[in-house]
Amino acid sequence: MSRHAIFLGSEDSVFVSRTIEALTARGVEVTLIDPGSVQKTKPSKGYVAALKTLLLQLKFVYREMRACDPNSTVIVHSLTIKNALYILLLKRYFKRVAGLAYGSDILRRQKSRDPILGFCLKRLDALLATNAHVIQEIAESFPKLKQDLMGVIRFGLPVFDELDRLENTSPAAAKLALGFPPEKTLVALGYAASAGQRQSDLIDLFQTRIGDFSHCHFVVPVQYGDEQIQTRIIEKVTEINSPAGEKQFTALTDFHDPERAALMRRACDVLINHSVSDAFSGTVQETIYAGNLVLACDHLPYRTMPGYGDAIRSYSDTEHLCELLRTAALNPKDQAARHPSDNVRETLRQTSSWDHVAKTWYALIDGTWPKGITESKA
Repeated sequence: MSRHAIFLGSEDSVFVSRTIEALTARGVEVTLIDPGSVQKTKPSKGYVAALKTLLLQLKFVYREMRACDPNSTVIVHSLTIKNALYILLLKRYFKRVAGLAYGSDILRRQKSRDPILGFCLKRLDALLATNAHVIQEIAESFPKLKQDLMGVIRFGLPVFDELDRLENTSPAAAKLALGFPPEKTLVALGYAASAGQRQSDLIDLFQTRIGDFSHCHFVVPVQYGDEQIQTRIIEKVTEINSPAGEKQFTALTDFHDPERAALMRRACDVLINHSVSDAFSGTVQETIYAGNLVLACDHLPYRTMPGYGDAIRSYSDTEHLCELLRTAALNPKDQAARHPSDNVRETLRQTSSWDHVAKTWYALIDGTWPKGITESKA
């Protein structure tokens, strides 16, 4: 029997696009409904303009869903307050609607809107998140929701397979292939353009101490996220590099396919995750799998994650961060992160490779949840 699913989400989201690619390759037909496609130009400001846009998007979603089989499973990607409102519309037509909460949706939400969010979430047939602690936050914040319909589902990471193919490629060779100086320590400042990533704060930090880190080249990934933040980061990096002569900061703006992303993970010696919140993102997992180091702010819930203590190290403040970057990341005697154990890599594969997570997506699409959802709940 052929499988068919409907995604409601943004075509610009790497999570949406790569999941569609992976499921399509496995024989699943996926129809994408992207409310954002109604208005690609920069929206006008103000409540009236926002309401007009919302009405146009609701009309678009209604028209698109009426062309679909009502017996299909709909998966709402990212449970922002706007996407949650679409659930009310979708449930009037489809028999099965599942919601997939990204970490930032829940951990950085505006709690004043919880009554509206909770009302919408109660209409779901399954409520999933990308990590157990996100589900725990949902369960604690919305106690009236049915917890037996909650579960964890992972995004498959095709970069793992590409990293396996790069096993014999050295970090220096990967840097050279990407156009970075091979002798420099390559340091990534976050992984997306969002306020919660606090990339601008990191740029300011290392700009003021650039003399201490002359052996480093800092990359700032802004391939996706908030366009305004993207623009600010690019302008800031350009301004820093102009008088300096030698470039020490690079804003990454081009979207990377899995092959190029794997090369980047192999090249990048250190990923600094200064984010306000995080649900053990794919970028963090890929960095560990590549044999490189993650320096993470100590409020992030990483202590139970694979590789913590070696591949992942916590810092308490920016002074501690700078000390770790000077020592743990750069001392050849302290590079255990470059050689993750087979156990750590296998654990990551079991939780986040498509070979292992596909069956959970099939269960979600087939409507056999929560029985078919095999990951532990909160």
